[in-house]
Amino acid sequence: MSVPSNNFTGFSGQRSGNGVTDEVKDRVYLMNAMNFIGDARSTNAAKWYIRHGAIDRDTAFTVPLTLYTSLANKGYLVNFAFAWEKPHTGDYDLDEVFAWIKEIL
Repeated sequence: MSVPSNNFTGFSGQRSGNGVTDEVKDRVYLMNAMNFIGDARSTNAAKWYIRHGAIDRDTAFTVPLTLYTSLANKGYLVNFAFAWEKPHTGDYDLDEVFAWIKEIL
């Protein structure tokens, strides 16, 4: 792209006068996992392990919670938890994830 900045929503594009290009719309669509959960054209993993740092300042807790809820409602096996006192770059418990992998295999 040859523009100095991009808008990602119609709202911001309309107010800036730049609009939102189809290329940006496509990229935003592809970055949202929610667009592909349960989609017949997609192949989703049957089992999910999701951790989110309880003091993550970069991603709201509603993002992984919504992902978890959508997956669970569609019948996927989801191991989800908030990692207490962990930030976005949290050092999550690797022994725990390896034990989960061993259990499901």
